[in-house]
Amino acid sequence: MIVFNINKIVFVTSLFIINHLSYSQSYYKTKFSSYNISYNGKTYDLEIRGNNENYVITIALMSYDIFNNQGYIQLGNNQHHEFVKALIEAKQKYEEWMERIKQSTQTERLEPLEIAFETEIRFRYGGRWLISDKIKLTWILQKNNEENLEYLLRISTGKIHNEYNKSETHTGFGIVFNSASEIQALLDELTDEKIKAALNTRKLLHDN
Repeated sequence: MIVFNINKIVFVTSLFIINHLSYSQSYYKTKFSSYNISYNGKTYDLEIRGNNENYVITIALMSYDIFNNQGYIQLGNNQHHEFVKALIEAKQKYEEWMERIKQSTQTERLEPLEIAFETEIRFRYGGRWLISDKIKLTWILQKNNEENLEYLLRISTGKIHNEYNKSETHTGFGIVFNSASEIQALLDELTDEKIKAALNTRKLLHDN
């Protein structure tokens, strides 16, 4: 005959629920802002999870695949500051490039930038979320469209693969800026002050 210890079952069940809620609160993301890509007229979410000691920011990206159009950069504590540093460098190079264009000393339509930043991309493939290999983002300055000239900074992933199954590939994702002010607008949303405020708001939401 099997005898059940009711108190033990209740204790184990309670522990499971507490752990599950704690995991859910730390894992699920909270939207704290967004940024615009005027190149395609769309707005993309900025989300966060974790706490002040250990957080992850996700930046939604423009997709080059019409069927699987959801993907984002995932930045942990250290990568957050590395990405901001890379974006500041790109903004400076964009402004220098625009100055050369004004002075008619810039003739090339494309100018690749040597900016070192590696990351993983989480992306939707069919009905599943996958994670890519670690990839180096490409940063390119581009003069686009002869009739209505656009001066772009393109950040691109290139083609990406599922880390665990190389046959599952995605055309890629990117961010396209068409002015220094657009670059600055994203930088303004990624300051330490904004991130701290977002984490504090998230804590209040989960503690109540």
